[in-house]
Amino acid sequence: MTRIAATIRKAAKQRAVKCLNLPRTATWTSASRGKRARILVVEADPRARQFIVECLEVLGYQVAQADHGQAGLDQLDAVQPDLLITDFLMPGMTGAELIALAHKKLPGLPAIIATGYADMRAIDAVIETGMVLQKPFQFNDLAHKVQHALTNSRSAARSAMAR
Repeated sequence: MTRIAATIRKAAKQRAVKCLNLPRTATWTSASRGKRARILVVEADPRARQFIVECLEVLGYQVAQADHGQAGLDQLDAVQPDLLITDFLMPGMTGAELIALAHKKLPGLPAIIATGYADMRAIDAVIETGMVLQKPFQFNDLAHKVQHALTNSRSAARSAMAR
């Protein structure tokens, strides 16, 4: 049974990657080669959230999702994500507010804001430079941002332990 499920997952992943029409020069590393990072996606738009979640699953990440900021905050303790990806404009709280509150619970949690919002000053105040994913974006853009955020986070953790 396990072999059949693995074969189905592999075929689905190959179809998804083919369907995404990635260029032959695409360079991203599947998370399945090592520890599978846990990513929490908080996005109000169901279609955008589904696209992000499916892309991340194709890349081999464990993904939890929420449709608004408070729901995302409520999941932080249970999920213990390695990365938070959030929309900027959502009902109830902005992605910037979500990140600030998430950092109180999980200091050092890397975050990416996926946004079509034009005023970047509000976003720049709470997020590391380069961790904004401008909508609309492609699979490769998401893959690179996630890999960059996780790599930088691991490097920072190793540096802190070495001190």
